[in-house]
Amino acid sequence: MTEFKDFMARVGTDTSAIRFANYPNQQKNYYQVTWEPSLGWADSDANFVAMYKAAYEGIHSTDPNAVVTGTGNPFPANCDTCTTGYLQKFGALGLWNYIDAVSTHGYWNAGTYPAHPPELQDSDPDPANQANALDNQMTQLRSVMQAGKPNMKLFFTEAGTSYDPGLSYGPTVPSQNQLFAHAAVGVRSHIIVLGGGAQVTTLFFGPDYPGGIRFVLRSERCARRVWRDESLAETRGDGLRDDDASTRRHEHAGPSQRHTVRYLCLRIPATR
Repeated sequence: MTEFKDFMARVGTDTSAIRFANYPNQQKNYYQVTWEPSLGWADSDANFVAMYKAAYEGIHSTDPNAVVTGTGNPFPANCDTCTTGYLQKFGALGLWNYIDAVSTHGYWNAGTYPAHPPELQDSDPDPANQANALDNQMTQLRSVMQAGKPNMKLFFTEAGTSYDPGLSYGPTVPSQNQLFAHAAVGVRSHIIVLGGGAQVTTLFFGPDYPGGIRFVLRSERCARRVWRDESLAETRGDGLRDDDASTRRHEHAGPSQRHTVRYLCLRIPATR
């Protein structure tokens, strides 16, 4: 772990320099050490904590503004492999000493689609199922955090929605109504998370990727259409902004369905 600690010290040095040069008003630098470790961690429990210890000590040795977070599991609570399960399991082995805040992903019950909204199980007659509702998962997570290390901040670093069962990407999928339903469920999940005490929540975008080129054309076509409608900022001559992301007003079907969208335009060669 010594080499890893030294490497993370260099990461802290570089991040601190980048913040100082480009974001002088940013107060802290945030680091998430693992990303959904329950889907792939194959080493010992002791080495999981040792990894966090090395990362924490290495980063803090060179970045006085560091906030190290973990563990970034897929679900907030109510299972052994959720963020609560990992915090309880590895917290008993010393993990609390090596994180400054908690990070998690905001999926609920592995069914994050319009027909299964985040609050659906609040009204389930079975208390065990009620615990899967996102608001109740938030309550569980905050309780575990408070018991393990009081008054920690909480960051949701990934969340999103998928197609309803039986639907898959194609000429008529997703429809405008399905896109609207995705947006509605996504917004409600973020409101629940923020209302439950998270400082930040993040929407994760996974594109339809049936063959590569269609993903590229679809992404760029949307960006260009929005550009023509809105005429925002200067372009490079191909209809896309110089920066890779921008917030803009986008109209899907009619004035009643306008909403502000954060677009990330990825330019990938169609041959790849």
